[in-house]
Amino acid sequence: MVIATHLFSKMDGITNNLRLLAEFGQMGVQLFFVASAYTLCLSASKPQTDLHPNTSFFLRRFFRIAPMYYIAILIYFTRHVVNQFEVWPEFNIDPYTLKNVAANIFFVHGFTPAAVSSIVPGGWSIATEMCFYLIFPSLFLFCKNLKTRFGEHSLFILSIVALVCSVLIALAASFFSGKPFKNNGFLYFSITTQLPVFLIGMATFFRDRTHPNPKILLSAPAFFLGCVISFTLLRRGSGPAMVLAPYFAAIAFSHLLPLLRMFVRNKSGAVAKIGEASYSMYILHWLFLPPALNLYRFSLKAGVPAFLSGAAVFIGTVALTYFFARLTAHAIENRGIAFGHSVGAALNNQKAYL
Repeated sequence: MVIATHLFSKMDGITNNLRLLAEFGQMGVQLFFVASAYTLCLSASKPQTDLHPNTSFFLRRFFRIAPMYYIAILIYFTRHVVNQFEVWPEFNIDPYTLKNVAANIFFVHGFTPAAVSSIVPGGWSIATEMCFYLIFPSLFLFCKNLKTRFGEHSLFILSIVALVCSVLIALAASFFSGKPFKNNGFLYFSITTQLPVFLIGMATFFRDRTHPNPKILLSAPAFFLGCVISFTLLRRGSGPAMVLAPYFAAIAFSHLLPLLRMFVRNKSGAVAKIGEASYSMYILHWLFLPPALNLYRFSLKAGVPAFLSGAAVFIGTVALTYFFARLTAHAIENRGIAFGHSVGAALNNQKAYL
């Protein structure tokens, strides 16, 4: 979804309808947030044997994210140097200052406007994810107790309360700054805007524990309706709609999960493999956008119809990104995960499993 957004938004000759549809692909980040919250709840609900469960959790999550992200800093610094020679000037990113780099190394760039996406393209989502990791252990216990006392619907109400707070923050920020709350702006990237999305993922987990077999006939129209509402809000481009759009996308994705379980029964199939490489794909795909767009422009000059050329370039970009993402997932991500588990096991005086 994200690759489609970044490619088709730069393609000349693409129909407006296709371009608008591709723009909704930016909600692929919210799909990742929902899935992340869901899987974290799944892990946290299992019996805990760690002597220091929170410390072990933070170590595992850090080594899940950090190694590949640090490699990405080096990769995109190299690309930044190349861009100084105006090879791909339209994809040049902000200067690599010590402050911006340090903010990314310590994953606090989500609190620094100049650093939020200036070092690693799209790095804002990693900063937001890391913020969620910090509050997840406490938030999980709170949601678990809330669900036990008031039922699973209370968690969806909690997400609405968080959404209202996010809208109020957006309105206050616009009022005091005199600037509209924009799509893909600094405040849009923040945990305050994206927290309701994570809460939907957590609420979906507790819903599924209570109702493991949701009504599929309701899931499909709910997914479609959520996408339509989110798409409509996203087109506004600014204002409180930019807080509501991710939330309704998350609602849609919460109904996508039972559909996937129904139609994707092979847990080792193509969807699962793409999911395993999704983090590396997100990090790496920016590298392939400039040559892909150059190839697209060349094909247009050669007389290839825009739709066919765009589709071919998109498929090729996804395939190439996936190929390299599988390599980095194996060489970097998996080793980081194994190391994080071994450190956590050593901390708890348990045998390390690599």
